[in-house]
Amino acid sequence: MVMMDSKDVDEMLKKCNRCGACQSVCPVYAELGVESGLARGKIQLVRGLKQGELVWSPGIAKRMDLCLQCKRCTVNCPGGTEGDALIRWGRAEAQKKVGVPFLYKLIARFLLPRREIFTSALTMGKFGQKILFRPGPNGQGQLPRIPLGLDQRRVIGTLASQTLKQRLPQVNPVPSPVLKVVYFSGCMANYLYPQVGEALVRVLNQNRVEVVVPKLQHCCGMPVYSSGDFETARIMAQENIKVLAGVAADAIVVSCGSCGLALKEHYPELWADGSELREKARQVGEKVKDITELVALLDFTKGLGRLDGKVTYHDPCHLRNGMKVARQPRGILKSIPGLTFIETQQGHCCGSGGSFSLKHYDLSAKITDCCQEELSRTGAEIVATGCLACRMQLEDGIAQKGINLQVRHTVELLDHSYRGKSIL
Repeated sequence: MVMMDSKDVDEMLKKCNRCGACQSVCPVYAELGVESGLARGKIQLVRGLKQGELVWSPGIAKRMDLCLQCKRCTVNCPGGTEGDALIRWGRAEAQKKVGVPFLYKLIARFLLPRREIFTSALTMGKFGQKILFRPGPNGQGQLPRIPLGLDQRRVIGTLASQTLKQRLPQVNPVPSPVLKVVYFSGCMANYLYPQVGEALVRVLNQNRVEVVVPKLQHCCGMPVYSSGDFETARIMAQENIKVLAGVAADAIVVSCGSCGLALKEHYPELWADGSELREKARQVGEKVKDITELVALLDFTKGLGRLDGKVTYHDPCHLRNGMKVARQPRGILKSIPGLTFIETQQGHCCGSGGSFSLKHYDLSAKITDCCQEELSRTGAEIVATGCLACRMQLEDGIAQKGINLQVRHTVELLDHSYRGKSIL
């Protein structure tokens, strides 16, 4: 689909019959128990605003903000209502009618779209983090000494001494490659968890896949897109499309469900049908695969070593509900010799939601607790996942509770298996 205009919103609103199916799956509603925390409630607000029964106010804008964009309402709606899309439209209107805070303008509209400035800011942050942050509980992560837009209880990852793009060459060749792919690393793998990106490249090289890591790739723009800031999202998408379309490759591989969903589904939505940029975005989107999707297509079981331990899997919402990837990571984990896979019962959202966890930390933490309790009940020693934002959110909860549980990306476990290296 394309970005919804006013007429599209009216048509989408008709699909919502107020049945409340979203009530049983919404993580925000499960904690707040109020209608405005639910997709149905926000859809009713959009309807009232469209029909002139309500007027925009800071209070309505705040209610629109109480959404993780997890897409659970959308995939479970019997009428086909895209709740996440209607809420994004509401957020976009709120930005126009109510405005945005100065901090948002500084980070999302000034720093984030400008790759060189953003990279420079994080480089300075790398050197200043020991001053601005202190060690987290149980020696895990770090805590802000001053707010800095973050709750001071929030455990976050440490900026790596070298980014992934600094650690890896742009081209990672193999003899007689069976495929050539572009790796879109995203911000988390580049700045916070470069070891995941290195593991991904090793795994693909092990399977005779050449990997290109473009130096000019930048943030996928999902944080601004989800907030309804479509103009900034277009600027960021256009730059990435130019970079990704400029490499002749069989596939574009991601290690983050949110990045993958942005590239695959949301980039084409940013431009009208028939436009040149929409066509380029569509061509890029058609090549996008999660790393587990690609690995599952290869003869990856050759050379796997034993990896003892008990593992469960956390489904990132954008990977499962957006990219429809759930079977492949489980298949990979079950294929690793010695690894015992234990399934969760329900599969809760981790509570991250990108910037949601920064703006609504207490609510986010409650959702994380619910997810973490389910993961702990499995008796697993390791939680595998396919999103590094989920990983950092879960690691925050684990550090706060002092739980003996490790969180790893699926590709890290596969890499450890190939190398015969224990993960515990």
